[in-house]
Amino acid sequence: MNSNFRILLFFILMFSSAFVYAQNDTEVTQEDGMLLSKFTESSEGVKNGNYQLFYKDHLIEKGQYSFGKKVGKWQYFNFNKILEYEYDFDNMLVTRIGGEHITKNTRFNTPCYFEGSPLIPYLFMVSNVNYPKGAINNDVTGRVVLTLKINQKGKVYGFYISEKLNSELDKAVMDAARKIPTDWHFFPATREGQSLLSEYVIPIEFELGM
Repeated sequence: MNSNFRILLFFILMFSSAFVYAQNDTEVTQEDGMLLSKFTESSEGVKNGNYQLFYKDHLIEKGQYSFGKKVGKWQYFNFNKILEYEYDFDNMLVTRIGGEHITKNTRFNTPCYFEGSPLIPYLFMVSNVNYPKGAINNDVTGRVVLTLKINQKGKVYGFYISEKLNSELDKAVMDAARKIPTDWHFFPATREGQSLLSEYVIPIEFELGM
């Protein structure tokens, strides 16, 4: 076997393997309540490639996975389709807040962010809060603000009502907050690049239909 034939055979085998591997990837569309995700899944059953998350027809998250791990820059949008922030998972830092770019070498302060679209914590609370009958019968409407306490590692370690409205509604919000998933992760606020103890605010509006 001459050297040219060996090189040709090597490239044929290499591209054949790549083709077989690509064929094993699957495009997945997954619904979870009001959320719909689209992503590529590897033959091992893990996310690998582009990822998009939608609320109704609104794109609220996009980024890329490498065998189950988030890589590169991810963008998170609010309900108005406006970029909330961008996070670089390779360098573990916020790179954009809205339209403002932040460079790695710049000293900066950032607020606390949920790792995902801000719609997700809001939708979770709204879907888990019960409107008490007593408040309904008395036509009590308005806003209750839940504040989560976030440690430097981005985990929730407590919560409280920072804006009260009515004892029944306040209790309903606290009861729902106790159901917050333990695997939620936040990017804590930073000062000059250092993580701080943080707070994350979720307003819940109580309204009665006409």
